[in-house]
Amino acid sequence: MNQSVENNRILLVDDDLVLRTMAAHVLATAGFAVAECDSGESCLALLAEQPVDLVLLDVLMPGIDGFETCRRLRANPATRDIAVVMLTGLESSDSIETSYQVGASDFVTKPIGWDLLVHRIRYNLRAVLMRHRLVASEASLADAQRLARLGSWQWWPREGRFECSDQFARMFNLSPADRSRATPFTLLQAVVPDNRAEVEAARRQAVQSGTAYNLRFHSLGSDGGVRFFREELQSTVDPDGQVSKLTVVTQDISVLAAQEEKIRFLTYHDQTTELPTRQFFVEVATHVLEQAARNRAECAVLYIDLDRFSAINAFFGNETGNEVLRTTAQRIVASIRAADIAGYARSPEGLEVAARAGGDEFLVMLSQPRRELNTTLVADRLLEALRAPITVGGETVELTASIGIALFPRDGDSVDTLLEHAEYAMRNARNRRDSFTYFDDSIGQAATRRIHREAELRRAIGKGEMVLHFQPKVDTSNGRIIGAEALVRWQHPEWGLLPPGEFIPLAEDSGLIVPLGQAVFSMACAQVAAWQAVGIWRPPLVVAVNLSAASFIDQNLVEQLLACTRHHGVAPASLCLEVTETALMENLDLATSRLIELRAAGFRISLDDFGTGYSSLNYLKRFPVDQIKIDRSFVSDITSDDQDAAIVAAIVTLASKFGLELVAEGTETLAQVEKLRDLGCTVAQGYYFARPMPAEQLGSLLASAGKLP
Repeated sequence: MNQSVENNRILLVDDDLVLRTMAAHVLATAGFAVAECDSGESCLALLAEQPVDLVLLDVLMPGIDGFETCRRLRANPATRDIAVVMLTGLESSDSIETSYQVGASDFVTKPIGWDLLVHRIRYNLRAVLMRHRLVASEASLADAQRLARLGSWQWWPREGRFECSDQFARMFNLSPADRSRATPFTLLQAVVPDNRAEVEAARRQAVQSGTAYNLRFHSLGSDGGVRFFREELQSTVDPDGQVSKLTVVTQDISVLAAQEEKIRFLTYHDQTTELPTRQFFVEVATHVLEQAARNRAECAVLYIDLDRFSAINAFFGNETGNEVLRTTAQRIVASIRAADIAGYARSPEGLEVAARAGGDEFLVMLSQPRRELNTTLVADRLLEALRAPITVGGETVELTASIGIALFPRDGDSVDTLLEHAEYAMRNARNRRDSFTYFDDSIGQAATRRIHREAELRRAIGKGEMVLHFQPKVDTSNGRIIGAEALVRWQHPEWGLLPPGEFIPLAEDSGLIVPLGQAVFSMACAQVAAWQAVGIWRPPLVVAVNLSAASFIDQNLVEQLLACTRHHGVAPASLCLEVTETALMENLDLATSRLIELRAAGFRISLDDFGTGYSSLNYLKRFPVDQIKIDRSFVSDITSDDQDAAIVAAIVTLASKFGLELVAEGTETLAQVEKLRDLGCTVAQGYYFARPMPAEQLGSLLASAGKLP
């Protein structure tokens, strides 16, 4: 046995290659030397040749199983003192009991929590190390027991003689008189009633036949609090088969048990809301569905999404957002009659479970709802509770929610299917907001079509079906083209040229907006390089490319963009990155530092849709940008709405003050152009000048006079 728990030798015995691989990696990372084998037979053979400090042993294996392997290890003098930790099923109390009966030191339940596994192994290695040191040095026994909260006692059945260590007496508050009268059975009074029968049976079996045991029990401490103990018994049997001595080591593992409970809580509960996690929800729901199937009962799964929660986070910040999530969790729990924030409660009608699925999404399961009407009432109650204003830090926040509902067994016979269908229904409800929708075949068909479209879009990006059209930016004082905005189109093999409105929302919802943005930027760079090669694209001409919010927060963004410009041989200054104000407001500190990085790399920055977001005028001086684009919503009524004209005038003044370029988008009439010019905005783009056009058409204009006809 190594003299520390670092670099200990661990033998991992499991016939599951995937689990062995994962466990070996985790243990090696934690500093252990790991050996592996896949059966009980190979385990025994390996241990006959090389010693290890701990065996991590699976219960179910071909050949001799883990129980028999452990039994043989304990029967062999060469291996009987090795720590053995059994891997057993989460719900298998029989397996756990059998593990201790055959002499296992401890057990770890599946599915395995890797942090807990390392913790348990170190704990067992320390316990083994401590026992070895106790045997080796009687002089240090008292101190070692005190530090390890480890006590011991011995019992000689023939003589009726009992002895215990001082630490054991302290742990169980035994007076000298108590120690003089004690037996293994009078000590049972310290064990809580719920555990007493198990401990008594194990001790009687040990006295009668010398059967070793390793078990856990609760006891009332001297301070009146409940403490958790682990007890291991070994016996001495005479040649005639009679038990002559029992030796017991008892350890107070209350701290360890509390740590395990905390780890389990963190594993199964969301730290922000303290609701159960999706993993916990799935495990509980699986058992609920199994019972419902046996009883031919119904269940309902509700998938809840907060409408426009990202805007709350963007405007008020993450701390306020987290407080809103906590309040939301409390309201959901209250609305489903769950007793507390633990997120689940039993009632005569069945079990209600609430969980956080992640982000701003929550899950609810109702077992045995009485008719669909009851689920509808719960959904209505949830919507009403969630739309009530929330006051956080003096600010009032108002939210609504969208809820999708799937029923068991009508809409699916597994948790995964019900969650999938409830999410489909939620997405359908999200089109209306502040509403709920039951899953039905039409929603399923729509979801199938969406999945098909998403797969098509993914292929289209990879196969080069995306093409760019360019809309010129024009100096209205002389008609010269001063740049262009690159706008993506989908050249669908069946449906022809599709505008961005047909696929950009799908790309954003599915997460394909990032690879799509990368493809668009690469095509724009390639086109600039082609125009430069024939001499029709020279400074100060700039191609503008839209940058999505998802792309903007990518930590590798600057490196990726620069790599693309180097690949195509174009200068970053030839490109202008258009970012919406909403994207910047998601995280002000990140936005500012990212814009500084992009400008330092040589790219020009344009603030798109200016004036439609949050506090535009307040934050403009914070954002290092080169250009602002007046949103088309102000341009469309500029000739008839004095308020819009005043807003544009204010933006023109602001741009002049900060030395920023100004572009008006969405110009469609000569009157709009003249009004913009009168207000001081001389650069515009829109249908009045030209619709987005293929690269060849724009190239021809640039090659002629560089003006629009």
